[in-house]
Amino acid sequence: MSSLIKLAKDEFLRKPCHTRYVKAEALLATPKPVWLLDLYKTRKEHLEHQRLPFDFAIEKKGTLHCIAAWFDVAFASSRGGIEGSANEEEGMTWPQGVVLSCAPWEDRTHWKHTLFFLNAPVSVHRGDTVLGEIILTRNRFHRRHFRVKISLTTKRKHEKSGNAERQSQESREYFMWR
Repeated sequence: MSSLIKLAKDEFLRKPCHTRYVKAEALLATPKPVWLLDLYKTRKEHLEHQRLPFDFAIEKKGTLHCIAAWFDVAFASSRGGIEGSANEEEGMTWPQGVVLSCAPWEDRTHWKHTLFFLNAPVSVHRGDTVLGEIILTRNRFHRRHFRVKISLTTKRKHEKSGNAERQSQESREYFMWR
């Protein structure tokens, strides 16, 4: 029986978890938008393949088990695109105006959060950085299916010197079938 533990764990971690709500207080970093999709300007080809870089500054000590994802939808007039407040560092914007948000700090909807579990939990401290990229690739035959590859590195900041060193690095592919 013990020979099946690794196989069962790998099978569980290979699929994103869509059945959980994340509590806002469980977040270890301030969320940032990773992908802004303006449906007035987006074409079908934009959904085939996306490389989405990200970085998060860890704000409290804890254990990083997964990357959590959710969406916000901004309803704009038919005359223009989405208006937002600029995030100066990334050039991304948070939607403004009438917004349907599935964020952990908002009232719950029937859409739960998607959790992309790491290969192994990572101990993080305030001041550490998590950076990497998400690669979304749409299935050619089953158009609602995606392959999601997340590569990330955690960097620990030395308390005495202030220099960052790599703590862990990993990459995992997940399959989203909808």
